Amino acid sequence: MNRRLTAVLLVIVAVFAGVSAKSAALKDPKAIIKKAKDRALSLNSYSYTYIKEGWDFEMDKTAEQTKSVAGDVAKNPLAKKYSNQVNEVDTSKAKFMKYNVDIKFMKPYSVQMKITQSDYVPSLLKDAVLTFRSDKDDKVFYVKPRISPLGIKRAIDSASGNFLYTPLFINFMKIDGLMKDAAPVLEGTAKVDGRNAYKIAFNFPGAKDPKRHPVDYDKWNIPKSVQWKYKEEIDEFARGNVGKVVYFFDVDTFDLLRSDCLQKNGKEYFHKEWKNFKTNNLSESDF
Repeated sequence: MNRRLTAVLLVIVAVFAGVSAKSAALKDPKAIIKKAKDRALSLNSYSYTYIKEGWDFEMDKTAEQTKSVAGDVAKNPLAKKYSNQVNEVDTSKAKFMKYNVDIKFMKPYSVQMKITQSDYVPSLLKDAVLTFRSDKDDKVFYVKPRISPLGIKRAIDSASGNFLYTPLFINFMKIDGLMKDAAPVLEGTAKVDGRNAYKIAFNFPGAKDPKRHPVDYDKWNIPKSVQWKYKEEIDEFARGNVGKVVYFFDVDTFDLLRSDCLQKNGKEYFHKEWKNFKTNNLSESDF
């Protein structure tokens, strides 16, 4: 065997060995989750479009939140006449709800949300912008409807402040909880918006249910004034009727692209999507 052929074969073997080692390392769903979590926590800032669609089985809670949003709107004289659009919410049956917003986050804890479409708020709040800057004042946030030149100040304990827990890491807080109740299973890869993604599932068959677990919110660098809102949301999967939770992580970047939640009967409960993801792209002027 001549030297050139030997060199080529050695290169091929080395490349194959490297690919095999990489593939082997990424067959462990816990390792994939860790990489995705570490990446999300390492980012200084990011923005994305967040979409959620699914069944709302807690319409009583939704009614209270929408009334609070109506109260936000009514604080503005220009918008007051529109606030009665959400005063009455049908709580007699579950409803398929849709939610589409643009999110910005920057450390230490600045959050902004622009409402593109939402079944949870009056139509007047389409294109409204909600902003929270913990470095400026961690006791208030601002709601700015499109017809208003100024934002409306709201106390941080307002029931309408759901955008406060939209940073990516809340998903990994929930995953940490799921991993205490079920082992993650790598179900191969799938295409999500044309991107190759790892598909990782948590299964809860029969009477088995996810549980609510204590969370050290300080460890996640969440301002104390906001922690109460996380405590409301962290038990999302522990409210019952969850049969399976699936996460899709980009094979190359480990970005979280999508999650699906199925009911015990196998039918869709809700799904979430994260699109147009940009990283380390923001400054104070963006808020």
